[in-house]
Formats: sequence, C-alpha cells, structure tokens
Amino acid sequence: MKKMISGILAASVILGASSLASAQETAKPASLPSSPLIDSSGGSISIQADQQRATVSKATYQTGWPKYSSSVNGRNRTGSFTLSYEDGGSVASVHLLEYNGSSWNEVDNIYINVTLGYVSKTKYYYMKNGYDYKLKLEVIDGDGGSAAITNY
Repeated sequence: MKKMISGILAASVILGASSLASAQETAKPASLPSSPLIDSSGGSISIQADQQRATVSKATYQTGWPKYSSSVNGRNRTGSFTLSYEDGGSVASVHLLEYNGSSWNEVDNIYINVTLGYVSKTKYYYMKNGYDYKLKLEVIDGDGGSAAITNY
C-alpha cells in the first residue's frame, strides 16, 4: 500500500501541479453563449444554463402589427412575461401563447394604457414540460413597446 501511495505521489511530482490543474479544467462542460442570439423575427433569445429568455420590441401599427417573440421551452416550472411601454396616449398588450404540439393558443395576457411616463407589468405562468411558449406584442397608436418571456 505504501508503495502505491508513493508511486502516485511521484507521478504527481513528475506531472507537476499545472498539468493536474489542466486535466481538471478540461473536465468542465463548455460554457453557453453569453450574448443573445438574433432570430429572423427581429427579437432575440438568450440562453443561460437552465434558463431561456426571448424578447420582442418596436411593435407599431406602421412596422408590422402584431410582432411575435421567439419561443421558449416549458420546463414544469413557473416562468414570467413582461410588457413595457414608454409613450403617452397609447394602449399596448402582450399575449402569452402556448403550443401544445398542434396549435398555438392564448393562455394569458397583459394590457396597459399609457398616459404618461414608463409602465411595466409582469405576470407569472406555469410553463408545462413539452410545450413551447411565445409572445404576441400589439401596440395601438404610438411608437415602441417591448415584451420579454423567461422560463426558469
């Protein structure tokens, strides 16, 4: 037993501490991208470990209405969706859509009527495993409006 321990110690001295540290470094999993990925709808999706976040913005009647976010996966956990708007005299809404494998259905929504300043509202929704979720953003009159969906 003493011979085996001394052999291991001798091998570690020969390899050097930096080689052992390098071996441990290569065992770590590759990191995920830290910057958002841009999709064709003009929104973005960020992936951080076990979380996804998709956004959509600048929905106006003139630029194509409504606008849709990318989808995120349900994970049998509560997720959130947020509607933000900054402009006077406008109405904005965001609709949470759920894909059950055959069709997209509205399952929740947020409406805001902005008269002055900045308004932001968030709701939480249980996102089922195996289902996809995305947002439909509508802005009636005015410029802007943005929405985000996150699964946790």
